[in-house]
Amino acid sequence: MLLFCSKAPLFIGCGPLSLAAQVDTKKMKISRIIAFAAAAAAVSALVGCAADFDKREESIKPIDANLWLYTGYLPYETRLYRAREYAAEQAVEFCRKQAKGSQPLEGTNNFRKEGGIDSKLVFRCVTYLPAPAQPFEDHSGGGR
Repeated sequence: MLLFCSKAPLFIGCGPLSLAAQVDTKKMKISRIIAFAAAAAAVSALVGCAADFDKREESIKPIDANLWLYTGYLPYETRLYRAREYAAEQAVEFCRKQAKGSQPLEGTNNFRKEGGIDSKLVFRCVTYLPAPAQPFEDHSGGGR
């Protein structure tokens, strides 16, 4: 038996809850448990989907003294230009860690049968050139 305590102005004191009130309390507890279980299931499903979403396969391997090959698989990409831009961004980030710039030389992108895009990019890391001390002026005399 559950006790009901109230501090309302009209009724002050404790007394036993009616059977209908006890059933309502049990229903509320069960509905809260079901709502909590549903929320937990939704969160775990979202976390599981987020973990499955990023199945990228990426690597950067040296080809020569200063040539690098980026290979990557973007499983949920459908646009070739996005895969190309992503490969270029990865090359820039790789060279930036060496305080250099990226010079893309050759790249390919292909669709896979199961979906997604394979990307390959050959690039080199180059040092930045200093800015010219003075602006360029043409003194060849061949102008107008």
